[in-house]
Amino acid sequence: MRIFAQTLFDGERFTGPATVEIAAGRILAIHPGAANPDLELQHGILGPGLIDLHNNGAFGVDCASATPAEWDKFATGLAARGVTSVLPTIITQPLPAIAEAATRLRAAMARHPGLLGLHLEGPFLAPAKRGAHRADWLRLPDQAALDELLDGPAAAVLKLLTLAPELEYALPAIARLTASGIRVSLGHTNADAAQMRAGVAAGARLVTHLFNAQSPLGHRAPGAPGIGLTDPLLAPCLIVDGVHVDPALLQIAFAACPRAIAVTDSIALAGLEPGAELEFGGATAILGPDGVGHRADGTIAGAAITLDEGVRRMIFWGIAPEIALAAATSRPADALGLNLGRIAPGAAADLVWWSEDFQALQVWQAGQPGSPATPRGTEAPRLELLDLEARPTEEIIRLFLTQEATAQRALNSTSPALARLADAVAARLAAGGGCFTPGPAPPAGSGCWMRWNAAPPSGSRPG
Repeated sequence: MRIFAQTLFDGERFTGPATVEIAAGRILAIHPGAANPDLELQHGILGPGLIDLHNNGAFGVDCASATPAEWDKFATGLAARGVTSVLPTIITQPLPAIAEAATRLRAAMARHPGLLGLHLEGPFLAPAKRGAHRADWLRLPDQAALDELLDGPAAAVLKLLTLAPELEYALPAIARLTASGIRVSLGHTNADAAQMRAGVAAGARLVTHLFNAQSPLGHRAPGAPGIGLTDPLLAPCLIVDGVHVDPALLQIAFAACPRAIAVTDSIALAGLEPGAELEFGGATAILGPDGVGHRADGTIAGAAITLDEGVRRMIFWGIAPEIALAAATSRPADALGLNLGRIAPGAAADLVWWSEDFQALQVWQAGQPGSPATPRGTEAPRLELLDLEARPTEEIIRLFLTQEATAQRALNSTSPALARLADAVAARLAAGGGCFTPGPAPPAGSGCWMRWNAAPPSGSRPG
């Protein structure tokens, strides 16, 4: 299959026009211009699928307890939003419970290749920086704990583990985990700069949710954030909902560090309505009006966004689109050593066609099209009409007339409501009210005045 796009994001920069050739689930070649495409995208942006390295759940699904049907809901729901790969995350639990969750995840990974493996956040965390993790479930990363973890079912799926480097036994644990092919991320830590650097020397390569649940950044004591942003071996992950980290600090972090990664740290409340309650990590989490999950005592339990929304927020806050997209595609892929997150020969053909405002219009995983998220009214694409301009004129006219007839039928069903609206507007105007209309100035005495382009005529007033 060949897909032509006027604009491509290749994982680092915008380019195009070009044609992406796909075969056997991978990108075979990139051809300049329109090179015999099967599909032409005349607007928007074609980019690699998003990759979320820290996601505890969404759509009511908790990764720690998900059933097969819930895993299906989770994976397909994220993919529809352009998140084609995800590292399901489990927070601190007893090791037997972690083993059971890992077994369920392994079965789900066989059905959903976009599930990359397990991110285990805990139980080897600093008690003073445990956040929403249960204190009675924390452990030291001693040999017995690692033996139980690495000799059990979790070893088959464990890709990333978050721990605090200042804990007793932490440095040899980092070395052992790294030797086993497991990435280590430093987080939930009270480590000073020296302890963070020791963790890096032992093999750690990421930082979990920079600024959150860790030693602070000071002008004389850089703490975990300072080392995370400046050590060239570390890729710091930041929660990009704008609540966990202020947007101004997000701007600073992504401007300062070319390795910074965007994550959600979402929990099962993501995609639900405010006020929803679910169990997460052994205690209740409630989705507050701020769009974040909270414990009963107000402690933040996790975010409630998906990564596509995080990218849109980053761009809204002034982070350059190419940086926002790289932070959610090529950078997380590089951090895990995966051939994902880029439009390049040999990379997995996980692709997203984005609108100009970065809504997912169409998604492909391993070159296979999926269903996009909820259609966006008149802006929703109709892939069967992408070649409309190349069709015979008479066929185009018939399609237009058919669509007009469809619109008329829809309006007919709303005629009672439209009549009530017209009567209500007329009554307000008769009583001396006014209406707001953009465009040229209305005729004198019409009762309407411009809202955006000029001040209202003397004597008029809003209804």
